[in-house]
Amino acid sequence: MIRTLAIVAALAVILAGTSNVFAGDKEDIMDVIETYRTTEISGDLASQVTLMTKNRLWIANLRMSGEANQKFNMERQQFGLDRRRQKNPDFKMMITYIDPIVRIYDNAAVVSFLQRRSGRNPDFELTFYTTLVLVKKDGAWKIDVTHTSPLKIPVSPG
Repeated sequence: MIRTLAIVAALAVILAGTSNVFAGDKEDIMDVIETYRTTEISGDLASQVTLMTKNRLWIANLRMSGEANQKFNMERQQFGLDRRRQKNPDFKMMITYIDPIVRIYDNAAVVSFLQRRSGRNPDFELTFYTTLVLVKKDGAWKIDVTHTSPLKIPVSPG
């Protein structure tokens, strides 16, 4: 009886320790994802580079980009966004992440969710399935892969 109790107590300590291996990681990952979303809404794309690995892979709309320099990539996107906002200063965008699922595998994580983007223009509404792969380096989670799949494939003009 005492031996059984000792084994159960030891297992409880071991299992409690393993359940805490990722303690805080899910919250840290969700913080990265929320910052990624809010910086895009606010139009601060250049600061997103701090959330990504240096050579993040981006896959969307039948295109793929594995820029070796995410800082340059995000600055280029920022330039394009700034020009669009100069032409249409009233444009507002809302991005919603619906039902995120987070799975953690040691120093890697996969996050999947439905992403809805809408703006002041009623014709501007896009919905995607989004999957992000994050890696943990030096204690910080960074986005390494971004993959979006539109629910409706955009029709090419002409």
